[in-house]
Amino acid sequence: MEFYDNLADMVKGEKARLSSISDLPETGVVLAVYKQGDNSNSKTSFMNRKVSQLEIDVQGIINDRHRRYSHERTGRERTLYPKGVSLRENRHWFAISPYDAELCSQQMGVEITPEMLGANFLIGAEDNRSFSLSKVPRGTYIVIAPSDSLEAPKPPIATLVVYAKQLPCVYTGNPISEFYGRRELAGRFVEKTKENRGIVGTIEYPVAEPAIIKPGLKVFFKFPKGIES
Repeated sequence: MEFYDNLADMVKGEKARLSSISDLPETGVVLAVYKQGDNSNSKTSFMNRKVSQLEIDVQGIINDRHRRYSHERTGRERTLYPKGVSLRENRHWFAISPYDAELCSQQMGVEITPEMLGANFLIGAEDNRSFSLSKVPRGTYIVIAPSDSLEAPKPPIATLVVYAKQLPCVYTGNPISEFYGRRELAGRFVEKTKENRGIVGTIEYPVAEPAIIKPGLKVFFKFPKGIES
């Protein structure tokens, strides 16, 4: 996790971020879902693969490496915690929009697909407008509902909560550079795709039984103001 240096930098950064999401639609649609690759081809084993559906619950995506309540501290948390500390898992899923993938491709000079980025959900707009899902504020609720819903149902099919923007790293950049046989792409990935790498988060609902997420389901973006007493 990267942090702002101080409050003033946070205010400046968040103002800029919020001013850039005016094109975010009120609703969206799940265009595709992906799960971990199978390792049968060394050239593409790092990629996720498109599937017909995902099963999810409060621990994450069924059979995904991030499906867990907690994990031991990794390099991502080294600024706050020592080795050996157990932390709550906040990265159950990773989502991106088609426009984010398009921008990453432009920034890299090669085609970058959701599979290459490790996406689990590709979310687009119902009216096909271009928008960056990476700009969605932290804490946003992504409420998944039947395709014909006019408003978010109670209960929804599932509720995803945005934890943070996913920043680029060499763990993804290196396989991309190997895939294209161009060593410079790893560094370019880390440098150029910071604003359009996608978002990660947790699953708040369902808890008791898994939900099935398929392409075509509707998405409602909800922005919480606070918790009622």
